[in-house]
Amino acid sequence: MAVWVVLLVLAAGSPANAQSTTRLLLSTGWGIPDHHGFVFGPFSNLTMNASRQIAFLSPMRGAKRDLQAVIRSSGVTFDVVAFEGLRSPVPKATYESFSAPSMNNAGALAFTATLRDDVPASAVIRWEGGNSLAIASSGGAVPGAPD
Repeated sequence: MAVWVVLLVLAAGSPANAQSTTRLLLSTGWGIPDHHGFVFGPFSNLTMNASRQIAFLSPMRGAKRDLQAVIRSSGVTFDVVAFEGLRSPVPKATYESFSAPSMNNAGALAFTATLRDDVPASAVIRWEGGNSLAIASSGGAVPGAPD
């Protein structure tokens, strides 16, 4: 049995005009730009900012395996921000899983990631303009606190 999940964006009209417009943005099974051989799986943990940019979690489904991913969209373009097995900004560690992303009005994302391959085991990641930065990681020093 196939289950299709569709991601729609609603844009409300003015308060005097209670109409809204709905636009199909994405559907499961659609190909992922720049990731040949992968399609979007079910979407979860959607967030949207005041600029109507969205971010969400989705598996990237391939012929051999599915990879969990954090995806960002500014309307018609998509950025695969992070995916399972991708090298993280923490040295010697790759991504394993992700929390729901949050996004500010400038489009910067923040999420937590479980890491594998080396300690630390988790990190808080900030993604902005195509660059990822580990803000904090488990086992790391607390800024401003001695030892």
